[in-house]
Amino acid sequence: MYHAGTYTGTVTLTTAEGVSDEFTLNVEIALTCDLTADAVATTDDDAGVWTGTLTVTNSGNCDVFNLDLSASDLNNVPARFGGVTKAGALRSSFIPGSAVEFGVNVIEALMVNESVDVPVTVRPPAGTASGAYQGMIYINDPDGRATTSTMLTLTVETGVALSIPATATANPGTEATTNFTVSVTGDSPVALTDVNFDVTGLVHESGQTTISASEVTFAPEMIQMVGIAETPTVNVQVTVPAGQLAGLYTGTISVTTANGETAETVLQVSVNATPGIDVMPDVVSVVGIPNSVVSTSFMVENTGNTNLSSVTFTPVALFQGDYDFAPDFEVVTNLMAGAIREVAVTVTIPFPLVREDYYQYAVTVGADGSTTSFILQITVNDVDSDNDGLTDLEEMTYAVDGGYTCLDPLNPDSDGDFLEDGYEIQIGSNPCINDADDGTGNSVIIDCQGNLVDPATVDVMGDPDGDGLLTADEMTIYNTNPFRGDFDGDGWCDGEEVAFGSDPTADSDNDLDNLTDSEEKLGCLKPDGSGERYASTNPGNFDSDNDGLSDGEECGNENSFNSDPNDYDSDDDGTNDWLEVEQGTSPIDDISNAGFAGVYPNPVYTDADFDGPPHVAIKVGEDPSLANGYNPDCSNAPYSITIYTMSGEEVAVLEGTSAERGDALGTCVVKWELKNESGVDVVSGVYIAVVETNGKTDVRKIMVIRR
Repeated sequence: MYHAGTYTGTVTLTTAEGVSDEFTLNVEIALTCDLTADAVATTDDDAGVWTGTLTVTNSGNCDVFNLDLSASDLNNVPARFGGVTKAGALRSSFIPGSAVEFGVNVIEALMVNESVDVPVTVRPPAGTASGAYQGMIYINDPDGRATTSTMLTLTVETGVALSIPATATANPGTEATTNFTVSVTGDSPVALTDVNFDVTGLVHESGQTTISASEVTFAPEMIQMVGIAETPTVNVQVTVPAGQLAGLYTGTISVTTANGETAETVLQVSVNATPGIDVMPDVVSVVGIPNSVVSTSFMVENTGNTNLSSVTFTPVALFQGDYDFAPDFEVVTNLMAGAIREVAVTVTIPFPLVREDYYQYAVTVGADGSTTSFILQITVNDVDSDNDGLTDLEEMTYAVDGGYTCLDPLNPDSDGDFLEDGYEIQIGSNPCINDADDGTGNSVIIDCQGNLVDPATVDVMGDPDGDGLLTADEMTIYNTNPFRGDFDGDGWCDGEEVAFGSDPTADSDNDLDNLTDSEEKLGCLKPDGSGERYASTNPGNFDSDNDGLSDGEECGNENSFNSDPNDYDSDDDGTNDWLEVEQGTSPIDDISNAGFAGVYPNPVYTDADFDGPPHVAIKVGEDPSLANGYNPDCSNAPYSITIYTMSGEEVAVLEGTSAERGDALGTCVVKWELKNESGVDVVSGVYIAVVETNGKTDVRKIMVIRR
């Protein structure tokens, strides 16, 4: 290329004849400034830097100076134009022009036909997605005479990789930990940005259960940038729920980046086996009768985290005796972790069997190294096979512990005496000895007086002991021995005690009078030292003579009054025993002459409507000079009688100058009609009579009893 300008030269023409001529030739070359540049293709150095060479040639006919170099943004070339668009790229798919660097930013001079090579360096920013990128390089003449451009191309091939973390191991209810690394891959890589992690649920090797993805955490949760040569570590923590099934769990860790790169790796957690077994309830009860097969059930729970191939039950008897209830447990296999299964157990209740409240086995439950235990309790609901009043177990117990070896659970009368075994035990008889005949022909029937009775002369089902009670009644109603006239030995025939309302089975104080039945039969000693006794008292009546004192208060005890428990007025002084005790006199000393006043009857019993007797007689006559102390002529004796309540309230006043003769007191008496001053009948209670006559005063208690 020639520079612009006028070029002058001489042209010489020569002919064949040798004739020549010359002339001047002027050539004018116009000014044409032009630049050319080759397209720049870059290559990477595996360190995130792409390099190439820009060749600029002055193809015009003018020299150029101070050429400026610049670059546009490099755009990701769509696949339809031969490029690659990275799906999922988070950043814009371009490389900014500012990432392009030139060896020189200005070409100071480029002469005609000269070329210059300018180094070009491209540093794509971290996070640039993989793909082909194109942009333009511009060469500008500041004088505006020449400018050109050329294409700049580069290809980014980057990726991400995760290492495979080691298998994490943990027990249920704890944390399993492991880690993995993140690295940059690719033939032409750039740094990764915004690296995020996710994980799927971890599935058990059997496929039947999982560990939720929510139980998995990463530290750090996100990495802002991973350089090309970096391999940062990410820690993984997996919380294994309590009771999680043992075994290997597998899930997938995935990573995404702002570059649009993705990768996956395998996460595995091995959950250790912790076997466990439990039984509900702690005490398993079964109820049955002798010589029977009964069953019940209980619940077995696999409380561990591993499936149990089989469960065993080993019973050990906790009771005495050579008995075998042969507990037979249902076979349990393949009990899944967390499963609850109902298990049946069958027991055979033997016969005969000594009675106990219950029979227990300690049962050990074993399964794959885990054990527990529970109590198998067998309650025997006894039966009475022979209907003799003793259950079968009771008969066996009495036979072993009580020495009654003849007892037969299938024979109601083991000794053949017409008395059932249970009844004989109840009344204290020996069920192995015939109560009517001892086997040698000697009678063992005893009447009320203690005499032996020949069994051949009586009807054993009538009243063989002559106590006034039939055999059937003694056995079914009174629980006495029909062959013992005085069953409790208190001196009373059983029939007498029944009639009195006393207890024929025990020498007790049935009427609560402080005397036993035998003491009441014997009678109390009289206080006169004669050794004689009062007549027997009623063992079913607290107060045999109805005098207000119990039989025991009257006699038989050191604190008794020694009065006759069968006599209303033991000393026949006109005042009953109770009232004498109340007024401080002795019930066995005649007080009829002690003082001049007397009361008869005392107590005075009257009906509820006071229709009789109509009055009480109060003695008022007295003559100390007479032997009997009474004035037989008392018709003109003045008197005053005031009746008070026990609290001192005045009830009635009786006054006059004459008294009647010939009453039960044998002297002059005044009759009180049992009314107050207003004429109203008095109520039951104790009243005080203050008697005044002839300058003398006497006091008496009057007891009014309304019935």
